[in-house]
Amino acid sequence: MSKVNKAILIGQLVINLPVLILVLVMPTLIVHLSNSVIYFFLSLVFGIISAWLYWAMSTPRWKLWAFKYVGVENSFYLNEQAKLRYLTWSNRGFLEFRNKRLTEELKKFEKESAEYEQIEKIKIDLSTGDSLSYKFNKKSIYVEFIVRCFLLFVGSYMLSLDTWVLGCILLLIALFYGNHFKVLRPVVKNEIGLTINERWIYISYPSKRIIDWNDAKAYSINTETMELTIEYFHDGMLESIDIKLAVFDIRDINMFAKQLNIMLERRQYKDGNQYPFSDN
Repeated sequence: MSKVNKAILIGQLVINLPVLILVLVMPTLIVHLSNSVIYFFLSLVFGIISAWLYWAMSTPRWKLWAFKYVGVENSFYLNEQAKLRYLTWSNRGFLEFRNKRLTEELKKFEKESAEYEQIEKIKIDLSTGDSLSYKFNKKSIYVEFIVRCFLLFVGSYMLSLDTWVLGCILLLIALFYGNHFKVLRPVVKNEIGLTINERWIYISYPSKRIIDWNDAKAYSINTETMELTIEYFHDGMLESIDIKLAVFDIRDINMFAKQLNIMLERRQYKDGNQYPFSDN
């Protein structure tokens, strides 16, 4: 487990779990013991206020510990993961209780983090070429194919034993689990599945298409589900596509997101065109 993931896990245990107990468990326990709706609502209000006070006091202290634990090089990623896990709401410490020492130390870490990210962005910009191309993730697709074949075999065997319910369930899972079987063809042929440059993006799965960035309105990358969502205009109509990045051989999703942002920033700088903008 990485330091960031460990810090997030500790944050969930020391912040989110007590907040959840205060908001839900206490009112439920009180109404169970007293059997009174009035006591339930009073305890619910008390629980929400207590949970907010606890969150406001504990969050900045966890932030300070987490910053020191993961180091400045991981602080940006820590912030993003903390917001995704509902540990924090913003980088500004909205509604948090901070004393003078906490405020000064957190500002110091946030400043160092911003400076580090700026330097890293310059490094990534210099190392990013004019185009990014990715082949398919052979390992995961082959494993997925083996699992589906196994489920098909076991499901068919269950049907032969007149175990219809379990057999049908296994066959349905095998048919609809994961990616379409047609993804195997480009994988075997070792074809390029995804290409991105400053002008357009080419995707070969689940269907081949080229999207010109001039037609794109917005894009967002979900690093948890590894999906790239693009809103674009096609024949005057606004459409949306969700690209499953896990299908492609992308080793570092966070680096991919940064390189994509850099490419589109270059394009905007050259053309003066503000589309597409990032929803991240």
